[in-house]
Amino acid sequence: MSSIDYLNALAARGIELWTDGGKLQYKAPKEAITPELLAELKANKATLVELLEQFAGTAGSYPLSYSQKSLWSLHRLQPESAAYNVTYAAALVDDLDVAAVGRCVDCLVARHPILRTRYAVDGGQPVQQVGRTASARLTVERVFGADEAAIREWIAQEANRPFDLETSPIRLKLLVNDTGAAAADGLRHVLLLNVHHVAADFWSLEILVRELRALYDLARRGEPLKLAPLALQYADCVQRELDRLQGDEGRALAAFWDRELAGGLPPLALATDRVRPDRLCRHRGRPAGHDNAAAGLGRGAARLAGSPGAALCLRSRS
Repeated sequence: MSSIDYLNALAARGIELWTDGGKLQYKAPKEAITPELLAELKANKATLVELLEQFAGTAGSYPLSYSQKSLWSLHRLQPESAAYNVTYAAALVDDLDVAAVGRCVDCLVARHPILRTRYAVDGGQPVQQVGRTASARLTVERVFGADEAAIREWIAQEANRPFDLETSPIRLKLLVNDTGAAAADGLRHVLLLNVHHVAADFWSLEILVRELRALYDLARRGEPLKLAPLALQYADCVQRELDRLQGDEGRALAAFWDRELAGGLPPLALATDRVRPDRLCRHRGRPAGHDNAAAGLGRGAARLAGSPGAALCLRSRS
């Protein structure tokens, strides 16, 4: 059982843990305080203190940013869609300490409230609720003798699984592939981070991976799993945005767009190659057929996206 699972299990029994001056504190129903519980807390004290110090002061309910509201609304329209999933997969070293990776992931979940966030509706408005417990944790899947094609297929299937944002916007998985002595050069460990774009983007996942590497180095050296404190959390950035847009700058921006959009807009007549569907696309990544002119345009766009200074998102949509 991971440390996050242990904290969740204690919370389900009405046992609350926190830290005070680096010391582990608890509050529990009288009948829950047993010699076994006290022995468990004593044995896991150092790990629990590390996690709980990260949890401190971050639980609560917070508004969404405007971009989050847009993504949340799109998810409500098509909750079965994986169009806004962001996936990061990486091969790890053969002699991986799986237990240490689990402890490091627990530390990341405690460190970043966005990984403990679920998205709900309160008073008719979407909110992000950061909990002291978390449904996000490292899941280990074991396979035997999987080749690269099978692993790529597993990654694709995981990447296209939709999220229930009321539960969690992130999945963290470690694939352990027992290749055997006969295939010593095969992929043995693959880390998969899959997150809905309402919670993070690819840059954010790279930060998580960088911090996970730093934590793993600490774990292998037997040192405490502690990184430099974060100066800001995402909730702080959302509040700054709200303050800015509700102040003089926001009123000036609103007045500008009221002037620009006054009087209505002329219809934009764009030539299309087919009738648009009534419902939204499912974005399942299937190849689509085009006529020769469209195919040539696609090849030109692909060449342009490969040139210096072109945006990666252009290529991903070509």
